[in-house]
Amino acid sequence: MLLLLLPLCALAQSEPPVLWGDGALELSPTVMTVALGDSLAFTATMTRRGVGSTAVPSWRVDGGALVTNGSTATWTAPWVAGTYHITVQHPEDALLSQQAEVTVPERTVPFAPLLDAPGIDAPLSITPLGSVSQLALWLGDRVAIREPDGSIAIVLPSSAPLSSTPNSRMAVAIAGYGTVILARPLSTGFDALAVKASQGNDTPTLVALHPNGWLVAGAAGNTVTLRDGRDGLVVATYDAGAPIETLVWRPPGALLTVGVPGATRLWNPDTNELTELAVPSRGLHWDQDGQRFVTLDHGDAVWFDLARGRDGRVPGGGDDIVGAATSWSVHDDLLVAHASGVVRRVDEATGTEVWRRDLGVPLQDLWFQLTNQLGLWSNGQVLRIDASTGYPL
Repeated sequence: MLLLLLPLCALAQSEPPVLWGDGALELSPTVMTVALGDSLAFTATMTRRGVGSTAVPSWRVDGGALVTNGSTATWTAPWVAGTYHITVQHPEDALLSQQAEVTVPERTVPFAPLLDAPGIDAPLSITPLGSVSQLALWLGDRVAIREPDGSIAIVLPSSAPLSSTPNSRMAVAIAGYGTVILARPLSTGFDALAVKASQGNDTPTLVALHPNGWLVAGAAGNTVTLRDGRDGLVVATYDAGAPIETLVWRPPGALLTVGVPGATRLWNPDTNELTELAVPSRGLHWDQDGQRFVTLDHGDAVWFDLARGRDGRVPGGGDDIVGAATSWSVHDDLLVAHASGVVRRVDEATGTEVWRRDLGVPLQDLWFQLTNQLGLWSNGQVLRIDASTGYPL
């Protein structure tokens, strides 16, 4: 008999089971509209049998990011438009929950073209000079410097696209004078520019100014010639054995990226060591650390992660990728621009799409990546977008 009473006593002292209707739950707010990427705070108020409850509710969400702190939560909208639901569950009443519905509308912002200069032919390349306030447009036989107001400040004869550095130096290749380094500002004409190196009779079709020093590389035919920009003397040469298609320093500048048909090579001028990767160099863009780069191949984007020894491909899917860049804010993401006008941010390893933006205009190229900006080329205009969000600047 005693054995039977003990469980009965224990049962009498325990809390009665929670039944439907015992609790009450309120969630605030419940219907909201927020912008892409914005945050919203939620509060859950709970009672049980009319008495305030200190129990911790459970939260869940079907999109975006949710950070909870007991009975409060902060939700951050994703960069994808849609309708999302935040649900809170009463911890002491299994059948009691409340749900908030949040609408995240698509953002529509008209482009303010960065370049729309009448009388200027379609450039073969566009280079920002330190910032996007000045643009260097290579027109095949000359470089035109465009000012922020749209005027053309100066035109330089050049057999190659301009190469520039953040420290107010730039390099062009002038026929008959080899590689020439010029100092900014560019306001009074060619004769007033400081020519730092003018030796050599080659005519480079590509130049690459070292980001941190006075070295400047010029490619003519199959040969790369590296000069000291202070006196024009040759420091090193490299015979690629094939026409050179790409010439760019790998950040922070120890290696020179030399692109030839079907391959990308990393040349160390100090040791003459060479690393070859079997990937085209068309449209090559490095990340800011020199660990990853992305190129174009038959409508796809091909990426290499040298730091982790892996590579992969992002298919164009019938909509050719005309430009690609590495994300500077998220290590594993790529930014790809399609010919149709769609720009996507994708996880390079899985191909998972983070966001997609339809800019509504056809795209022909991705000219530059500067800090968190991308410069896209569309029918005679340079369009700038935010690399984090994909929206126009």
